[in-house]
Amino acid sequence: MIKIAITKGRIEKQVCKLLQQQGFDMDPIFNKDRELLIETKDGISMIFAKANDVLTFLEHVPPGCKGRA
Repeated sequence: MIKIAITKGRIEKQVCKLLQQQGFDMDPIFNKDRELLIETKDGISMIFAKANDVLTFLEHVPPGCKGRA
């Protein structure tokens, strides 16, 4: 599973477009409503938060995980 914490908006759209180009099913994310956590059938879990909250999420990633701040 890939977990991504991201802010809503321009960066979200760019990242989702890149993932879709790589063959990931991004329809659940493109069609989200007000959900803050969405998981796709491809094993991607996206957490949508404000910029400061994304930093907090990254601070609490378990040791040894890729992408740890």
